[in-house]
Amino acid sequence: MAVYHLSAQVISRGAGRNAVNAAAYRRGACMYDGRTGETFCYVQKRDVLYSEIAMPEGAPTWVQALLERHAQERVAASEELWNRVETHEKRPDAQLAREIEIALPAELSLEENIGLARLFVTEQLASRGFAADWSIHQGANGNIHAHIMLTIRPLTEQGFGAKREALRDAETGEVLRDKRGRILYAFGNPWGGKADLLALREQWADYANLHLARAGHDVRIDHRSHEVRSIDVTPTVHKGTGAKGLEERGTLADRAEAYEEARAGRPRDRGAARARAGADHPPAGGVHSQGHRARNRPLCGRRHGLPGHPDASHGFARGQAARAGARQSPCALLHTGDDPGRARYAG
Repeated sequence: MAVYHLSAQVISRGAGRNAVNAAAYRRGACMYDGRTGETFCYVQKRDVLYSEIAMPEGAPTWVQALLERHAQERVAASEELWNRVETHEKRPDAQLAREIEIALPAELSLEENIGLARLFVTEQLASRGFAADWSIHQGANGNIHAHIMLTIRPLTEQGFGAKREALRDAETGEVLRDKRGRILYAFGNPWGGKADLLALREQWADYANLHLARAGHDVRIDHRSHEVRSIDVTPTVHKGTGAKGLEERGTLADRAEAYEEARAGRPRDRGAARARAGADHPPAGGVHSQGHRARNRPLCGRRHGLPGHPDASHGFARGQAARAGARQSPCALLHTGDDPGRARYAG
């Protein structure tokens, strides 16, 4: 049945992520990043049902040309867009894109869900001056959802504008300042602050419910929490693809156990769960840690697709290592015991 879900995140270079890589994964395609010289390939993904790019009305000339290219070469157009973003951003910790993920109603057909997602993206996101690259996925369990990647900077004839612009007086044109003399800025992002994101969550529920009604379905979704709606149920814990992967390999993940206990309404013994999970886990260093100190070994040079964070690289693992206080190199945190080509969370 239809369920409500809308989440937002920032794709940042500082976390070891890459916009071209993220787009390739969401489209299930191969893309080349001209900035790093790397090729990211996810053609093995079988859950990508549809992809599209949306732009605001009156978009710059180069954007119009990109849309025309998208009609003939969908992957190449997406690759060009995110290569432009990667090239434009110079900082090592640059924010590259924002992503919104929404759950689509299972009651609607693929064509109906495409129409629903297209209308929402065009009217509520791209209309604010940003490029939107979105794809619909459907997992083996029937979970149909859409990933919407948005440029952080607004589109201009020169490429991309400033992330934020100074607010000016409508009559005098003077820059506005606060009581302490600091310039007031209008932030260039699709939803502004927390209040705007909450409004977007409500708007998605309205769009989905309208399309469900038009299709003749009685079911509706609600963006409000169980607490606000006075529904007394025990909340579950999101299991995540990493925990699912550990289960499939015959190991017991702490989060997976927490998920099952929450569903059964059982109290959770965190210490015991971690002890049992730790006994099943291989050493974090994997094969690379055997026989020598991992911290003295250079990075292996490969990029890794982590479960749940497929576009993360050693930069992501480096953060994991720092937070865990680990002495292993980032690579040692990524590779599993018997197959150096596979990657997983080890922190």
